[in-house]
Amino acid sequence: MFPEPRSINGNGSTAVSRLASLRNEENAKLKKMYANLALDNEILREVIEKKTLTPEARKEIVGEIAEEHDISITRACRLMDIHKSYFYYESTKDDSEVEAAIRQKAEVTNEGFWKIFRLIRKDGYPWNHKKVHRVYEAIHFNKRKPLRKRLPARVKNPLVTPDQENVTWSMDFVTDV
Repeated sequence: MFPEPRSINGNGSTAVSRLASLRNEENAKLKKMYANLALDNEILREVIEKKTLTPEARKEIVGEIAEEHDISITRACRLMDIHKSYFYYESTKDDSEVEAAIRQKAEVTNEGFWKIFRLIRKDGYPWNHKKVHRVYEAIHFNKRKPLRKRLPARVKNPLVTPDQENVTWSMDFVTDV
């Protein structure tokens, strides 16, 4: 009824067997892709439970994911949506001098950041307020401003209205020409 499939090449493989092998290769690729996506999905579910979204936290999680699930750093960075260069970057800032100046001025005064910053600038240090504030926050040296003393509540007396005429006089100067 149906004609015999013809051979594609001279070594005897038929078109049907070639299609079957291609299908098996494609199925194997798809299974591998599905397994990778399932693993990525599982990893992201674990991370979402932790709810850590800061870049520093993502950087730490990338290292944990790579070790825990035995995947590459590149793949873990792609999952956490950070660049691989950011993962390997290490800051070279040395803020020890700023930190020492903050601690020294904090011993002198019991005030907050701005008072300490003004004292630091008065000593001639060139750092701007953004750098000093970053270090101030990083060492968790937040001192609250002292609360201002409140005045006691004023007793409000009602205005007295005179009983008779010409008892009280008042003047109103709108102009003084």
